[in-house]
Amino acid sequence: MRRTTALLLLSALAAASITATGPAAGSVATARPASTAERSATSSSTPFALSARGFGSRVEGEQVPVGSSTTGFTALGCTNETGRTQRNHVAEAEVPGLGTLSGVATRVTTRKHGGAVSSLSRHKIAGLVIGQDGLGSVAINGIDSRARAWHDADGFHADTLTEIGSITFTAPGMPPQELPAPTPDRPVEIPGLVTIEAARSVRNVTHEGAMAKAMVLKITVVPTGTRARVAFSAAKISSGIKSGLFRGAASGVHGSGLDGMLSVGQLPLSLLPCQGTGGEVVTKSLTSVDLADQVVVGAVSSSQRAWQTRRRAVAWMQGDAASIDLGGGALHVDGIVGRVKMTKVGRHVRYSTAGTTVGRVIADGEPQTFPDTGVLEIPGVARLEPGVVIEHGRRGVKVIGLRITLLDGTGAVIDLGNAKVGVRDPS
Repeated sequence: MRRTTALLLLSALAAASITATGPAAGSVATARPASTAERSATSSSTPFALSARGFGSRVEGEQVPVGSSTTGFTALGCTNETGRTQRNHVAEAEVPGLGTLSGVATRVTTRKHGGAVSSLSRHKIAGLVIGQDGLGSVAINGIDSRARAWHDADGFHADTLTEIGSITFTAPGMPPQELPAPTPDRPVEIPGLVTIEAARSVRNVTHEGAMAKAMVLKITVVPTGTRARVAFSAAKISSGIKSGLFRGAASGVHGSGLDGMLSVGQLPLSLLPCQGTGGEVVTKSLTSVDLADQVVVGAVSSSQRAWQTRRRAVAWMQGDAASIDLGGGALHVDGIVGRVKMTKVGRHVRYSTAGTTVGRVIADGEPQTFPDTGVLEIPGVARLEPGVVIEHGRRGVKVIGLRITLLDGTGAVIDLGNAKVGVRDPS
């Protein structure tokens, strides 16, 4: 058993039982779960930004299909309210490339108790079985991770706890053998089958906030080439909420219905912290993205900036794609930008999509222009819609720099230059 904790964390989480049902993400569950979200009758607003999340497993590898990345995921996004809870429970799930998970349960919550404002996350897995014909099986039981970030009269704090009940290896034709739990410098290895490593927890505390991340295991399944992170919990609390709670996201590209793939997540994804970035420009970038056969996107990036005072809040999000090539030169587009800006003064909010633009469009070597309808169709290749704006009311706006719908019979959609931003009053 491995444990990194403090008595204060144990007492704070002792009542955090995980018994409700919720949705499974990226797994095949034995029963249909239902998401549950709760808000306590004693909920109250605070001057802090609170968030928490957790999942049972996140996998990647050559044999892992798209959509199988996380199991038992749930999260509380940016809020300044205590008394909020989100739960997710999966009785049993087959995770492609990893194995069988049972009793997967996540609970994230915010609370106020005795002058302390806390964000908490807990994830429990009753059992994980990894097996391969001819190599035997490994059963890991009692996997538990907890994370807490909080503020009290002494300032910000963070703590974590991780536990493993037991690890048992059963070789073909042999009785079960109990193995010691891994440590950071001593993994458990079953040659040809699996390597089990102890993951490291992270705790970070500053005068502006606290963050805690706890993950129990990192697992590599040798026959499938799958790498998995198991039993993850994270909690965060920050100061800086003055006039609004920001929300926003940006990415260079997002696709769905592509050949051989269910979807391509937003790349690279930037999420706006609910208190803002303190006026700093924060950027993520990738040199290129190969979406599918003969669909290649050039350099993509996402950027954000946000700040606030007691009366004014300003934020902008931007997604960029340098270019996209389809069909080996049948269509080329460059200079794609999606940008949205929000300004809040008092209770008045204004949005702008200025800066959203598309550069050159070339089809079969010939320059193209958008007609008055705003929709350009290249027969048999694609339909192009620039500056697609999706309004969410006064709380937020989303813009897509360029939406491309393939006309090859798949109906695949590629969104380039994605940006959305919003704000709500903190009380």
